[in-house]
Amino acid sequence: MNQNESPFENNKNDNTNENREASETESSLNAPDDIKAFSFEWQEESEPIGDEQSEYGQSDSEANKCPEDGQNPEDGQVPEDGQNGYQDSEPFQEAQDREEKSEKERNRSLLISAIISACSLFALILFCLLLSLGIIPAGGQKVVYVSVSSNGPTLPSSNELEADLLDRAMNSVVTVGTSTPTGIGTGTGIVLSSDGYIITNYHVIDNATQINVFFRDETNGKAAELVGFSEIDDLAVLKIQVENLTAALFGVSNDCRLCETVYAIGAPEGMEFGWSVSKGIISSTNREVKIYKDNGTLEKKMFLLQTDTMLNPGNSGGPLINLRGEVIGIVTLRLSDSDGIGFAIPIDGALEIIDAIIEYGNADSVVSKVSSARPFLGITCASVIKDTWYKSVTHADGSTELQKTNEIYALEHPDAVFFAVVDGLYVSSLTDGLDAQNHLQVGDIVSSICDISVSNSSQAGTIINDFNVGDTVTVGFYRDGEYCEADIVLGAQND
Repeated sequence: MNQNESPFENNKNDNTNENREASETESSLNAPDDIKAFSFEWQEESEPIGDEQSEYGQSDSEANKCPEDGQNPEDGQVPEDGQNGYQDSEPFQEAQDREEKSEKERNRSLLISAIISACSLFALILFCLLLSLGIIPAGGQKVVYVSVSSNGPTLPSSNELEADLLDRAMNSVVTVGTSTPTGIGTGTGIVLSSDGYIITNYHVIDNATQINVFFRDETNGKAAELVGFSEIDDLAVLKIQVENLTAALFGVSNDCRLCETVYAIGAPEGMEFGWSVSKGIISSTNREVKIYKDNGTLEKKMFLLQTDTMLNPGNSGGPLINLRGEVIGIVTLRLSDSDGIGFAIPIDGALEIIDAIIEYGNADSVVSKVSSARPFLGITCASVIKDTWYKSVTHADGSTELQKTNEIYALEHPDAVFFAVVDGLYVSSLTDGLDAQNHLQVGDIVSSICDISVSNSSQAGTIINDFNVGDTVTVGFYRDGEYCEADIVLGAQND
């Protein structure tokens, strides 16, 4: 490379190079420091060019000359602030773009901050406004009422609504006092109609020789007549000679929902606590409850509303009320060894039974939705052991009993014995009117119910108790040494 050649270009025209170097040197000396530095950078990155004429009639070397000191590249004027005459160069344009982008980002951040601040201020103002109006309670206190307008009425609180509906409901609740051969008892009742019909539980008036009904704020009872009852449904209807009573409002128990708020009104633990109110929720809308006799055998099943409302002796026969003041259940029982597990008869099924009692004195004509009698296969049976000889023995009271015997006795009395070919239940008699009569015979040995082997009556009862009256079960049995099966409809055991 010649000493006079530019270190930033490689041009074939020496004269043009010399002119360009002189021009660049002069411009470099007279330009400001930032332009000096940039001019070298621009020249270093530019592509080699020749002496071809530009579209304005100038050669490329002339067109690319640096402007004179203080002159604008286009009109010879001094560049304005922020301009250096090299606006078309890529490094400068990139720097300018970065600056503009950074400025936009700063502006956007400021805008977002301003919006957030404005929203926070608005929320604070709104909160203070609501607080001052009493819409938002201070200190986490419960809101009792809300102003509708500055001059208008206020909505009643939930406590006030409860008090109003319960006050009305209490006018349709009575305390039932009974006298029995063994003492006195107390229960609760519900006014069914304004002409004196009262609903209560059957067990409240069971064995009563005298029944009196007491109204709220009255000390003298009114004699009541027993219209009729349904023992299995635990319902009874009374009648008093009083007119213009406040009848209860009745709701729809099928509309009950889990955790729905309910109230019980009654006389827990005696007359002196009459019209006591307890509050709870619906824990189950259709709970099957098995009721057992004192000897431990199943008596019946009931299909009830379950509630955690506190119930005590004396609440029986009283109402379970919803938030609309409607009776949706009739309190009937609770678990004796557990608080918070009580039950009420659903009002939908109860009213069907009550209507029948008023008309007929009983509910025999009604297929109850409230209860089911103990399901019964319809046979009398005795346990037998496989490969064993048995004989039938008749006692003085007319009852019969199977007794084991031996093969010698069997050979001597072939018509008085039978041989058990399997473990099971020997059918000794059949109940008239039940479906088992159509499928089984005396002498059959029942070996299974619903594919579960049975060898004694207790096992059979446990299986059958899981079904309801009217259900069908499959019974496996042996007749004359051959296995058979039959589908038998369960009946109700009446004893």
